[in-house]
Amino acid sequence: MRDKPAVLITVLKHAGRIRAAAAALRQMRSLLQDVPALIIDDESDQASLNTKARENLMTGGTGKSQTYDAIVELRDSLPHHSYLQYTATPQANLLLAISDVLNPSFAKVIESGDAYTGGRYFFVDHADELIVPLSASDVCDPKNMPSEAPESLQQALRVFLLGAAAAAPEEPRKNRSMMVQASQDTAPHATYERWIQDLLASWAYLMRDGGEPSKQMIRDDFRSAYQELNRTVPDIPPLDELLQWIPELCDEIRVIQVNSKGAERDINWTSAQFWILVGGLKLDRGFTVEGLTVTYMPRNLSGNADVLQQRARFFGYRAAYIGYCRVYLPRPSIDAFTGYVRDEEYLRRTLTENGDRPLGEWRRQFLLNQRIRNLSRSNIAGRKLKRLKLDGGWSYPKEMQLAHVENRRSFSWFEEHIRGTYELTDMTHIEGVIDRRADSDPNLLASGVSMEIGLKFLLDLSLPDTGDQMLMTALTTALGEPHIAEAGIDVVFLSDLGTRGQTGRSLSVLQENLFIGRNPSTARGASLRYSGDRTFRTDIRPTLQLRSVLITNGPASESGSLVPVPWVALHVPNRVSSDFLIEEF
Repeated sequence: MRDKPAVLITVLKHAGRIRAAAAALRQMRSLLQDVPALIIDDESDQASLNTKARENLMTGGTGKSQTYDAIVELRDSLPHHSYLQYTATPQANLLLAISDVLNPSFAKVIESGDAYTGGRYFFVDHADELIVPLSASDVCDPKNMPSEAPESLQQALRVFLLGAAAAAPEEPRKNRSMMVQASQDTAPHATYERWIQDLLASWAYLMRDGGEPSKQMIRDDFRSAYQELNRTVPDIPPLDELLQWIPELCDEIRVIQVNSKGAERDINWTSAQFWILVGGLKLDRGFTVEGLTVTYMPRNLSGNADVLQQRARFFGYRAAYIGYCRVYLPRPSIDAFTGYVRDEEYLRRTLTENGDRPLGEWRRQFLLNQRIRNLSRSNIAGRKLKRLKLDGGWSYPKEMQLAHVENRRSFSWFEEHIRGTYELTDMTHIEGVIDRRADSDPNLLASGVSMEIGLKFLLDLSLPDTGDQMLMTALTTALGEPHIAEAGIDVVFLSDLGTRGQTGRSLSVLQENLFIGRNPSTARGASLRYSGDRTFRTDIRPTLQLRSVLITNGPASESGSLVPVPWVALHVPNRVSSDFLIEEF
């Protein structure tokens, strides 16, 4: 079979350019009836999608944004085509309405190469080595800029210079770059550029023409940066050898602003070996920084998960020089990136498990770090999601009485397994836990129960109420994440699963607050008999409480006596920092 010629057409993602291409193709439509075409939409979650989708969902309208409408025209002009959406952040694509013509039919997760260093590498496996926290005072405030460069910026610049000095003689043709992502506002960019230029000029002058005290001061300042790099580059050349290169490097480094006001729109990376880029929005999506080693990002958090990910220009194929890489971030951003890494791994895993099945069979569900407001821009969303907050507190189903017979069977096998496998201990040795009740059996703890058996029990429960089902899906998803599951789960039998001392509560009261409180409520010290159900947990790992409750207007036997109803409650530790989003039908 002979190879057939293919025509490659590149089109700027601009409504006018796309429409022009569509118009040209329409004139050849009769010739293209049997000609297969492939439309590749790079960064397909940006600009391509209908920014009026949310408005349409709420009002029943049919509005279309310009670029989206132009892409629809392009697709209409090709009678025999496939449309491929390519992006590292597919959240927006996965939120499109079922009726949207750009709603994807299938998803394929592409794995990176071995030399790729991404979120897990930076924020999970090597965070202590590569991530440097910035203090709150380092965060850029465009309305209150300091008069001098923060010490953290100076240290980041020293780290970059030493890394560049190590590369200069070894790899004279390879770029080494530093990126300063300061602010969405462009005004501070000039300030950061001036600080950097002044520092480079000052260090070059002092090392060339300064007296010995000045040169020694420079050595001392650079020594801490050298020691920092030496942690991850054991064979780094001696400090004095690297310092010889610093004056020349300070002269050669190109420092430029990359923003809407900057003079350089397209960087010619071959025109210089060493670069420092200062900017904001233009350094986010789709901007490639060649040889990036040091990122200094004193910015506040983005509200959207996909924007946060796109801001991570420091991800990439950097294994060959990863020891020279450092990322300087405020602590809230570090926590958000760390959470996002795990949330993204969950998304990739669920999409991979869906395999070649249509996405129509995949119910949209996501984990979302609590520091992040949205998965993506709200205006493109054509589906309704419910956010279930897992904020380091207690959660419990509200309608377990509806299936108390079935759940009693689940309780029975789980209780038998726990009593036969684990040692049950009193919990009063835990600080803040008090139980001096004489009319109730003790609360007993089984520590470090296998999360696998815990999840098996929770998933075995019968929950007829849809709200309870969604809650349990969220909880079991969070508990099943590897960094949580590996520690196991603590199981507490409240009152040893008995009902001695109970007189019964109404269903509405129980649904409002499942937990028995302090007794007496205002007591302190020796007069306190019971510290309350909520205190019977450990913060080492998640806690699963099992109890039997009597409901005055609930199930009863033929003789009229109240039937114990099995009920569960889960305490999620603060380190489960992601909420659960699930599609509502």
